[in-house]
Amino acid sequence: MKYMGSKRTMLAGGLGEIIGRNLNKNGRFVDLFTGSGSVACFVSENFETRVVATDLQTYATALAGAVIERDCGLDFDSWGPSWIAAAIYAAEKAAIGVQAAAVQNRLKIERIHAQAEKARALSAMCDSDFVRAYGGWYFSPWQALLLNALRQSIEPGSDWEKVALAAVIQTASRCVASPGHTAQPFKANTNAAPFLLESWLKDIIAHVTVCASNLCGRHAKVKGVAYTGDANEVAAKLNEWDVAFIDPPYSSVHYSRFYHVLESLARGVVGEVSGAGRYPSPESRPSSLYSIPTRAEDAFSNLLKGIEYSGATAIITFPASESSNRLSGQKIKKLASAKFNVVEDRFLSRFSTLGGDQKHRKARQDIEEMIITLRTR
Repeated sequence: MKYMGSKRTMLAGGLGEIIGRNLNKNGRFVDLFTGSGSVACFVSENFETRVVATDLQTYATALAGAVIERDCGLDFDSWGPSWIAAAIYAAEKAAIGVQAAAVQNRLKIERIHAQAEKARALSAMCDSDFVRAYGGWYFSPWQALLLNALRQSIEPGSDWEKVALAAVIQTASRCVASPGHTAQPFKANTNAAPFLLESWLKDIIAHVTVCASNLCGRHAKVKGVAYTGDANEVAAKLNEWDVAFIDPPYSSVHYSRFYHVLESLARGVVGEVSGAGRYPSPESRPSSLYSIPTRAEDAFSNLLKGIEYSGATAIITFPASESSNRLSGQKIKKLASAKFNVVEDRFLSRFSTLGGDQKHRKARQDIEEMIITLRTR
């Protein structure tokens, strides 16, 4: 997964140990901003603790739920090949299926600009809103057809439904033609053309097979739950035995701008799109107070009040220096110090700037992150 602020490295570098020390056998581990689901899955796979993963965005809880909501593995061969075969058949039989396959087979860097224009025109003729929105932009028409068909071919209520959905989301993230997440696609008439072609040539079926097979072998030690919800509201329902993991947004731009393609796949609905990023309407995209600089501090203060009232333990990760939403690890520590016993750890990591532009900022930057453990006094 291309994901801003991924915690995988931190989990191996000390965060995992800190979490393990604070877990209580009578309580839950509640990941309030689960994002890519890496922390929620780590805890559920390594500890005998019930994990709850929540997020404002559906794709995030879909990724976490595929692992934490099962306590046993799945046999990919019992459902995967037939699901994939059905999706390929549906893509081939689509009104633009033959033409999309032809465009896919003829992709060449020498003709990519003209082919991209043709791809967008062809995708606009499709009856699938996903293909119309993203075909010829983030994906080739054939890739978009396959992703849509895979999503539509998932059997509701099946024991493999959530694994299949997560595999489609992961595949889209791996293959998407964009510099950083899905803020905007590569353009065929710029120096990004080779990257566009590279992305469009990625094999959707190969990737979804690998993703689904991998997910089948992963599961929780204790079955948990994942659902969409507001972190502050979820925090109000904690109890003194719980450990809340808090990794809130640090960007002044709503995360829904960077993950709208994944969100559309998770929901199964896109609607009309506009702008350079092919965004759905603002009303249909989740927004967070934590990404509004004038409101982020108040939102965090209210979150801390909920944690304090519940008596739960909290583990917070945040860059030490000030981020674009005007929060910093230092400021968060100061907010918490009046009501909690605070333990601070530091970790040097690299985070994504959502693509960068090589002129004003690099795509990856080294930052010092703080891990702040809070216990009520």
